[in-house]
Amino acid sequence: MNIHEAVDRLEYLIAHSRQIPLTRTVVIDQEEALACIDDLRLSLPDEIKQARWTLQEQQRLLSEAQSEAARTRNRFHSGSGCARSTTPFFATCQHTNVLARSSRTRSSSSPTR
Repeated sequence: MNIHEAVDRLEYLIAHSRQIPLTRTVVIDQEEALACIDDLRLSLPDEIKQARWTLQEQQRLLSEAQSEAARTRNRFHSGSGCARSTTPFFATCQHTNVLARSSRTRSSSSPTR
């Protein structure tokens, strides 16, 4: 039985159950209703289960990436403004820091006008 058939069966069960007079309440056969619910559970396509797993995996990977980004930021900020790395970007950043420090040293040691 597929999902649509199980939903149709549950709908039929509710629509054709005995109504309590002067209310909108119906009395349904518990065993039959639970059987419909079981059919619905068993009919869930594997794609839905796979989609749920994919979503969980996506969240796990995103969390790992955010943690790694935070670690990288912390290393960057704890290393005098630049990460200790051999990549060209960070090497340029380190070189710029050296130039800035030497410039400050020269300007603080030069006589004031």
